[in-house]
Amino acid sequence: TALAIAGFVTTMLSNDHVAGLTATERALQQNPSCATAMYLGSLTNAFAGRPAVATALADRALRLSPFDFLAYQAHFARGAAAIQSERYADAALHLQTALQLNSNLSSLYFVAAAALAMSGQVSDANSLARTGLHMEPTFRYRMFSDLMVPELAEKLAGGCQRLGLLE
Repeated sequence: TALAIAGFVTTMLSNDHVAGLTATERALQQNPSCATAMYLGSLTNAFAGRPAVATALADRALRLSPFDFLAYQAHFARGAAAIQSERYADAALHLQTALQLNSNLSSLYFVAAAALAMSGQVSDANSLARTGLHMEPTFRYRMFSDLMVPELAEKLAGGCQRLGLLE
């Protein structure tokens, strides 16, 4: 668990995907049944541009511990993976599920809004973006490039631009 947390934090704070993935993989080698490592690893892999691995870990984590507090991360990871595959309607569904499980994370509102905008559901997207801005008025979508591989960050930026969110 400690290694998985370290990998996740490394990815989030330093955008060092290699170090984050290495710690996550090591955590899963030491304990292949650790749901926390799977949940955190799913999002770490999604942000590192590894959608297939992210989806596999998310699915395993949800099967192993479906009512876990971190279940929202699996849905977040599945949404990010779907965005990378340009399956925006699927992404929006996964991200809305993540929001149902954790409505306190402002970045989820913006990612879900971007996915909805890219899927053509602009009215719903605007509603989520407004809620996100109420929670985090200084949000700028360039923060995605600090966390994610450029391919994912650029797709999210495109969705945010459609909504008029600031760079």
